[in-house]
Amino acid sequence: MTWLGHLAVALAAGLVTGFVVCLPIGPVNLTVINTALRKGFLAAFLVGLGAVSADMCTCRWRWPGTPRCRAIRGCQSLFPINSFFKT
Repeated sequence: MTWLGHLAVALAAGLVTGFVVCLPIGPVNLTVINTALRKGFLAAFLVGLGAVSADMCTCRWRWPGTPRCRAIRGCQSLFPINSFFKT
């Protein structure tokens, strides 16, 4: 194998490894995967839909508190400089 072949193999291995490592495997994702393997796509889709709706409700409840938190002295340092909350 030439050096170009070795480089291609190394590049492919790096891409595959990087993709596998960056997958967000959390408790909800494991539940969706488990449901998909045991009960099928539709059941897993509904579990994922329930998780998304719960996240949306949480965001809706927490969003009004953001300006109040920014008004408290010292709380502004909790937000990153280039965050969504920057005015």
